Amino acid sequence: MYLVIAIIGTAVSGIGSIMVHLFCKERIEFSKKPQKFTKSAFIGFKYRPYVISYVATWVKSLLSMTGPMIGYLATIVVGSDKTMLFAIPSAAGTVVGLILATLLSKKVDSHRMLIWAGFYCLLIAVLISIIGPFAGIWFYLTYFMFGFYFGFENLCFSHITAEVNDYIEWKTGERLEAVSALVPNYANSLLHLGRTLIIPYLLMWVGYVAASEGSDLLESNRANPNYEQTARWLLIFATVRIGIGAAIGSILFFFYGINKKTREQMYKDLDEIRKKRCQNNLLPDDPTCEVSDT
Repeated sequence: MYLVIAIIGTAVSGIGSIMVHLFCKERIEFSKKPQKFTKSAFIGFKYRPYVISYVATWVKSLLSMTGPMIGYLATIVVGSDKTMLFAIPSAAGTVVGLILATLLSKKVDSHRMLIWAGFYCLLIAVLISIIGPFAGIWFYLTYFMFGFYFGFENLCFSHITAEVNDYIEWKTGERLEAVSALVPNYANSLLHLGRTLIIPYLLMWVGYVAASEGSDLLESNRANPNYEQTARWLLIFATVRIGIGAAIGSILFFFYGINKKTREQMYKDLDEIRKKRCQNNLLPDDPTCEVSDT
């Protein structure tokens, strides 16, 4: 079953990549003037929206353990052969959250949606931890609602990343999205690695019983006198930690610094900046530049 799903996923992903290459055109022309790497890589740290967005991402990367911890929780609650089924409520909630975020994005700024979504994530994480993984339909219903946050997070962070790239271009006059993300992405990878390294120690601390040869993982953990306590701690690590990270991100985005007025002026100026850059890139016999709508 896993192999079939992997093949289907790879095929769908491959089709999507081919469609992107065939039908998507680069909207923004980059300057042909050489840029100094050391300057371009760190220039974003001068600007508040850039710093806020990446610090929020770092906090999330450091605290989020939802994926691995839900996997460990599923193996001791429903068994390792049903871990994918265990994740369905959250996955369905993510889809619903993505649809809601898409509808709201036409009227509400992405960073404002993310502020409310972050506090919502913490509240629903605390609620699901109180209910616990053995509450039947109530757990799965709350787990479904927990998934809403990930839909909002995925869409809003995508919008914010694009907006921050535009903001840096507005301030510097250069399109630096590739190199300006390099340092934050390396830092994010290190935080992700550090988080991954502490997971085995957390499993030991909560009393998770690892599989041994000839033993059933589900039954081995159920035989543990602290079985329910272990499951609850795994649930807390999977939900409350990311809830705290999301709430911290919400607080940070209060100071984001890009509002409606700033955004309108930014895109008005960017039209001229991009047109001028395009004209500077042209040879004398090239046609006149046309700037795509932002």
